[in-house]
Amino acid sequence: MYIYRRKIPTIKIVKNRLYNSNNRAVVGENVDVRQVTNYYPFGGVFNTTVYNSGDDLQPYKYNVKELDRTHGLDWYDYGARNYDAFLPIFTSLDPLCEKYYHISPYTYCANNPMRFIDPDGRYFTEKSIDVLKEFMSYLQMQLSQIGKKMNKAEGEKLEKLEQKYKETYERNQRIFNEIYQLASSDQAYSIGYGNDYSTADITMSAGAFRGGRYDIRIADGYSTNERMGVIGHELKHAFQFEKGELSSGYEGGETFYDKTDEYEALQRQSEITGKTERLDMNLKNYKNLSGDRKGARGYFDAIFMFSNSDKVLQEYAEKNEIVFRYRNKTYMGLK
Repeated sequence: MYIYRRKIPTIKIVKNRLYNSNNRAVVGENVDVRQVTNYYPFGGVFNTTVYNSGDDLQPYKYNVKELDRTHGLDWYDYGARNYDAFLPIFTSLDPLCEKYYHISPYTYCANNPMRFIDPDGRYFTEKSIDVLKEFMSYLQMQLSQIGKKMNKAEGEKLEKLEQKYKETYERNQRIFNEIYQLASSDQAYSIGYGNDYSTADITMSAGAFRGGRYDIRIADGYSTNERMGVIGHELKHAFQFEKGELSSGYEGGETFYDKTDEYEALQRQSEITGKTERLDMNLKNYKNLSGDRKGARGYFDAIFMFSNSDKVLQEYAEKNEIVFRYRNKTYMGLK
């Protein structure tokens, strides 16, 4: 996984897995090693070796978080909180600590960093980690396969592959960015496998919200490619929900669910699987939905400015028996 930093345009950061790793290297454009950092399991730096330079070249270290060495504190900036890797605890209360009464509000990753992740110091889920890692690795594998074909191609075929590589890379970046935004939200999201619902993938019904958590379940029986497409489809719906473009509720109560939402999800699925047959249906199964983009922002901007907005929005959610997000807050009206 390569991450580029503007401060050091000629240097690539090489990391050996998505989140946690014991070693991290900074490599120059000529594949010459500039810096190697070694970590304890909780992210404490026990050795940094710098080659051909006396400076610490890369401040973004464990979990790709910036290590603030001001006054010798050596705290990692996780956004919502700072993290002291040598204790190892966060330095302030977890803003979501009421979701975890059985865990100290200062504990990092439930005291198990080899199993859990904590992208921004606020929220983690256990069962989602393996699914998301598998999904993101699959997308990167698709990109890698195109790169291998490019090495053997030339002429017009090479040009087409280069264009496909660019499009696939940009697709991956969009999807990864959406996943990171979901991970940074105060709304809990979860994704996993299992036939505990009657349909293959269900995020559009009230049953998807269990204890206030946006729950995605992918049924068994798909091929790997199909399963990755379904995951991409449902994660797109989750991102729409996060942005207030989609609501969930009982039948007839999905106020902000429209054809545009479904088409975007189908298009994402098609990008991953390489199959377009579901797009060719012209959304026949969604003929009763509006063709116009609907969303909470269009409904509530004026209300938000000129009224007791929280009360009005909560009453709207309860009246329509839906759940939706508006301005980074979830309004739950499901019974």
